[in-house]
Amino acid sequence: MYSGSGTFEEPDGTTYEGEWTQNVRTGLAHIRYPNGDSYAGEVKNGRFDGKGLFKRANGEVYDGEFKEGMRHGAGQLVSSDGKIVEG
Repeated sequence: MYSGSGTFEEPDGTTYEGEWTQNVRTGLAHIRYPNGDSYAGEVKNGRFDGKGLFKRANGEVYDGEFKEGMRHGAGQLVSSDGKIVEG
């Protein structure tokens, strides 16, 4: 059973660096996906939840709040062409 912090690489190449509580990814984390996307921020029950920064390989960046794996609440989205949307 995992509790504490560490690094885990999934079979698909996704890398999770962060915290676990009783085998559940919960706490602060940095996740890198094989397609070049990445996430740095809070994770709860294995999902993005709380404040985080999601960067897509295409240059799009979302900096803001997440809930149960989805963008939710205040945040800023910067598209790959530089357009900024806040909400």
